[in-house]
Amino acid sequence: MPLGPHSTWKCARAVNRRPRSIFCDRPGVPRCVPEFYCRLIEPTRSRLQQQSDGAFSPDSKFLYSLDRNGIIQVFRINEATALEFIQEFSGKDGCLSNAVGIAMPADGSEILVVAANASALTVAKRDRLTGKLELDYALRDDEGGIQGFGRVYGVCCSPDGRFVYTCSASDNAVTCLRHGADGRLAVFQEFVNDNGELKGFVRGSEIAITPDGRFVVACAAQSGSLACFDRDATTGELSRRGTLQDDGTSALLGDGATGIAFSPDSRFLYVAVSGANMVSIYERVAQQARK
Repeated sequence: MPLGPHSTWKCARAVNRRPRSIFCDRPGVPRCVPEFYCRLIEPTRSRLQQQSDGAFSPDSKFLYSLDRNGIIQVFRINEATALEFIQEFSGKDGCLSNAVGIAMPADGSEILVVAANASALTVAKRDRLTGKLELDYALRDDEGGIQGFGRVYGVCCSPDGRFVYTCSASDNAVTCLRHGADGRLAVFQEFVNDNGELKGFVRGSEIAITPDGRFVVACAAQSGSLACFDRDATTGELSRRGTLQDDGTSALLGDGATGIAFSPDSRFLYVAVSGANMVSIYERVAQQARK
């Protein structure tokens, strides 16, 4: 459930019920007040089918909703009607097939979307005034030196927008990219499970960077673990600190850690453990993670 940058809007999506819906509200406004929710079921306007993730623009004026069927739906946040449908964006050549993760740099100039079936990272230019998207390019597994995009599932940006980090479900990898002189992203570092430093990381599902930019954490569902990295803010390079795997990251049956988020002060890490139906909370300390 993404929270708007100004903390005035939050969005929840219902993916297992019909009609498909997106619900938006603001603090202090009763959830039952009609003007603060929007259920979009008109097929000519918006096809809400299998929402997987979402992101707000930095100015909180637009919402971008991912659909696993390979589309991004763009909505303007309107004070009177909550959500106004703007665009349905589908990329090119299936680059958004099973789109599952989205990130946006702080300047709002572009959006980054990872798609598991396409094993691709798509970069779309964003018009800050209208909110509309235009395809820029797509990076795919086994192209341009990338070896860790097999069923890529998570993506995040550094606070300054210069670096991008992903994690993948079949390559069991964490990939680091940076913008080159031509403005395009290129890989400069990868960690692959059991092929070097990274251990105990199977089926990566989400990756996050602390708001202060000092640490990166990726979670893996099958191994029920957290891969923890220190980050050099100048070069963007990661140094593996360790892999955390305990009762707070795993489940006896089903998936372990599938979702993560940091607190705004970078102090706390929240971990969603799907198979255990729980959220674990970790505090970041000097030498180790403490549950």
